[in-house]
Amino acid sequence: MRALKFSPYRDFIESGSLVDSNVLEDGRECNRAPPDFFCTNGGFQNGHYLCNEAKVEQAAVVLATFNSSCAARGTAILKFDDDRALFPRCASEKLTRAFIDYIRSVSKMDNPDSSFYSFVDFRSFTFEDRLVERINGDVLWITADEAFNWGVWLLQVLPALALAEKHQIDATILCYAGLPWQQRFLDRFGPSYCGRRVFQNLQNEYRADGNMRTIVRTERNMYLGRFDNAVFDSISVPFIVPTKSSDEKIFVTRRAQSTARPDYRVLVNEESVCSVASSLGYRIVSPETLSFDEQISVFANARCVIGVGGAGMFNAVFCKSGTPVMTIEGTDQWLEAHSNLFFSRGLHYSIFLGAQCDAGSPDPHGSWFVDVSVFELALREFEKIHGL
Repeated sequence: MRALKFSPYRDFIESGSLVDSNVLEDGRECNRAPPDFFCTNGGFQNGHYLCNEAKVEQAAVVLATFNSSCAARGTAILKFDDDRALFPRCASEKLTRAFIDYIRSVSKMDNPDSSFYSFVDFRSFTFEDRLVERINGDVLWITADEAFNWGVWLLQVLPALALAEKHQIDATILCYAGLPWQQRFLDRFGPSYCGRRVFQNLQNEYRADGNMRTIVRTERNMYLGRFDNAVFDSISVPFIVPTKSSDEKIFVTRRAQSTARPDYRVLVNEESVCSVASSLGYRIVSPETLSFDEQISVFANARCVIGVGGAGMFNAVFCKSGTPVMTIEGTDQWLEAHSNLFFSRGLHYSIFLGAQCDAGSPDPHGSWFVDVSVFELALREFEKIHGL
């Protein structure tokens, strides 16, 4: 493992906060192929600028160690002697919605600018006092950028746990795990050699008597690297049943989420979409109703996967390389990221783009719909292309 040399961490290197860094995987330029087809409510299209063939960046992955002048708070590591903040895993990306909400909650700023980048001078902010919790020894901090999001846990927390296991990192694991499934996740996938954990309260501040360690990635927009793919393979391969009789065509539904949150990204005619899929032999799957092992097994043995875009479709990382996947999206907001994810996992992906019910709304989380007759044509074309 080599020393860290790229510039986003210059300020920390000069100030002495960065104690050590090991490059676990180099960043590199990759070619992303376009989807097998792109279809909208208006019919088949000649692609979309966000998911056409493109050169994309595979992230550099770094294990960074900061000294005790740094502390974890919310979804950032803060350096207190000069009021600087590092946003780990998104060194050159825009702030996540979760971190914007966090900044709003602890500062006097009503509308923090979502275009802030990795180093932000917080001297213009006034933070409220927070409870400080001290942890003995070194800390490996792995809280996800979106602390409540299953998909982000798969892409960030799971590889971090695998990294801790691989390198036998002797440190207390600090992670937000406020939901029952998150604590079960840490039990299921946490390193076997280490039982020291602290469940992070996002409102508190955490300081280590030793060093604060974390995994830092340059911008990737969900493009998986070799290490990520090796992690997902190591987890999913043991679940693969070699007989074809286990293969299923599955449809990933968001109906449970829509019922629980009727004002958030609801596909208003999902029942009709599910009916079309069922008529063609698809099993309707609600991943959140399955255990972790059941989810892995369902996707590892899937003959093909179609579903409504969202966290449930991130389970496609457990699919075999070459599995056909079609994501049904309500907006083009996440087309590029989802294309990166599916392609970099080695999946044959297609895209169906629905439309917002309020065509003039800028909110990507609004209700949306799919033209069911066009969707049926697209699904039949999907099956034809892949010999299903």
